[in-house]
Amino acid sequence: MSSAHSQEKRGESVSARGAGWIMALACCHPAWAAVLPTCTQLAALHVPSAIITRAVALPARAALPKLPHRTAHPALCRIAATLQPVPESHIRIEVWMPLTHWNGKFLGLGTGGWGGQIPYEDLARALRRGYAAAASDTGHEDPTGSGEFAIGHPEQVIDFSYRAIHEMTIAGKALVRAFYGRSAQPNYFEGCSSGGREALIEAQRYPLDYNGILARSPDTSITHEDANDLWATLALTRTPESALSRADFQLLHHAVLAQCDALDGVRDGVLENPLSCHFDPQVLRCAGLKNPECLSDAQLEAVRAIYSGPRHPLTGELIFPGFEPGSELGWSHLADETEATTTSYSYLVFQDHGWDFHQFDLGRDVEQADALFDDSLNAGHPDLNAFAGAGGKLLMTHGWNDTAIPPRGSLQYYELARAGLDDSGAAADPVRLFMVPGMFHCGGGDGPSEFDGLGALERWFEDHEPPEQLAASRTIHGKVVATHLLCAWPATARYQGGSTDDATHYSCEAP
Repeated sequence: MSSAHSQEKRGESVSARGAGWIMALACCHPAWAAVLPTCTQLAALHVPSAIITRAVALPARAALPKLPHRTAHPALCRIAATLQPVPESHIRIEVWMPLTHWNGKFLGLGTGGWGGQIPYEDLARALRRGYAAAASDTGHEDPTGSGEFAIGHPEQVIDFSYRAIHEMTIAGKALVRAFYGRSAQPNYFEGCSSGGREALIEAQRYPLDYNGILARSPDTSITHEDANDLWATLALTRTPESALSRADFQLLHHAVLAQCDALDGVRDGVLENPLSCHFDPQVLRCAGLKNPECLSDAQLEAVRAIYSGPRHPLTGELIFPGFEPGSELGWSHLADETEATTTSYSYLVFQDHGWDFHQFDLGRDVEQADALFDDSLNAGHPDLNAFAGAGGKLLMTHGWNDTAIPPRGSLQYYELARAGLDDSGAAADPVRLFMVPGMFHCGGGDGPSEFDGLGALERWFEDHEPPEQLAASRTIHGKVVATHLLCAWPATARYQGGSTDDATHYSCEAP
């Protein structure tokens, strides 16, 4: 449900509740109605269902929590609060506002993994760009990032799923308006991984919260993506013969590059578009006994399972895409049985941190997970019409070598979102996707993977310049050693000659 009506049904509008806070401020402190409050005076602001626990002005480069000493940042007003929209909620948020040179905008920040802590580095980065910014712990406190909070706490699961980010947005906007005397405009949101999932849910469930949303490496469906991880782990651990060593993964990766690296016109150790790579691991099959130059039948069966992804045993429907050719060097964690015991199935579905993942039933358990959480936790059924109707812009990015969240999940989301747009939504052109060759989860990797997605989103919404290409760079010890051209999907970069490390020597070509 992602219409404007659904936003009204699921929570009061941002403007209405934000205005209520300002009215409360003027009511309780009449002198502040004419004179804007100082940062410390915001501590007395009456915030329904919330307690402001800190309101302090800090000079530039002041010490901030969990950040390296003397981290660069401008002078700021730092607000900390605890939100309690329902009695069981305990949502910690922080709102950081520059004391000078505010750019007039607001940036909501997502939280990766299972949340549990506020992303302070992201807040500092937003400040350096001139933003007033807000972040949360998604409704529970756990510096280890464990999902155990979900056991026996259904309201905290709702907070983690969608409520904490929305409530943070309401609170953040209201505090910004109280402090600066005017509302922020435009309002943006950025998140990666589970924060990318939060970004997509904001666009679907609360289409009026943000003008522009940047969803990086999003987990479009936690329960389905975890089913894929369990599928891969079971494939690699089914028998002792199924396991692959680090050398086996390297052998597989080199075979993929040998066949597919040059498909984009240049051999650089990176696949521009793995979908064009039709690699058959059968070429590595051992003719006799297993040796370092081949893979056994049991290993090949595991490799095919990882590439293909899990399908429902009765319907044959793909539950979640597998991992891509070229990503093999990141597969070793899939054989970690400890990770397999810490998925959404143990914490959310079965409410048992001692759940034995060997008992995982692909058909039955995924159906149970969908019945319990697909509507609230997952973002895999996109309807962006209300978001598009409000002028919203959604920019998605994902690395092809991501082995935490398979990148084709973003492709599926993008295609479903576009297919679900009505005539007016399609005309608004609300979504763009950039697939990044060689990039790991949320960054890093074998190719240039540093780019300014937020800047592209700003230009799209504010200057009406839809992003068709982005310049990515690779930096070593602070020095740019290579650049590459990223293209709006489904276009991909094609080498035109000259230096292979120079983005200007590539062009975007449609398939």
